[in-house]
Amino acid sequence: MMNRSDKYFDWFLRMAGWLLVMAACERFLAAAGDSQMLNFADPVLGFPVRYLAAGAGAISLVFGWICIFAKGTGVRAGLLAWLMTNVIAYQAGLHFAGVNGRCTCLGILTDPLHLSRRWLQWVSELLAVSLMAGAYGSSIFIWFRSWKIRRNYIKVACPGCGGHIEFPKNAGNCKIACPHCGGGVRLQYLPKIE
Repeated sequence: MMNRSDKYFDWFLRMAGWLLVMAACERFLAAAGDSQMLNFADPVLGFPVRYLAAGAGAISLVFGWICIFAKGTGVRAGLLAWLMTNVIAYQAGLHFAGVNGRCTCLGILTDPLHLSRRWLQWVSELLAVSLMAGAYGSSIFIWFRSWKIRRNYIKVACPGCGGHIEFPKNAGNCKIACPHCGGGVRLQYLPKIE
């Protein structure tokens, strides 16, 4: 059963996944376009913009499906944080290269709808920063919660085989079978491993 924070993180990551899938579709459409701008080299990475848009679409699609369908909340949040950090770094590279508000990939959306490319670029940057902040916030919260749970555990060595056994602090004086060798082990008498 999920607690409230797990439900929030799961919802956030699924919504982020759907945004990434939609971004992937837009990038595939842009890469398939006939604009001459798609044949020019990207000012940051040096690849033709067409291949960069297709590659970014493929990466967005993979990460989007992971965010939607994978089970581990911490892994999904960590991957999303890593991806959005790279997106922000790329956008910063565009800014320093003097390509502010002129992303050719967005033209496929802005031109038919008569929207300002600068406005849509601002919205995409705001979404990227929001997703990155949410992903890092989720990752830190999940790590901290895991750390709080783990500090209530003790790690000891089996006297028979030397294998490590981890158990809750309140499980002292219990007799268990060693998961490594099967020998009987009384937990309270084992030395703690530092």
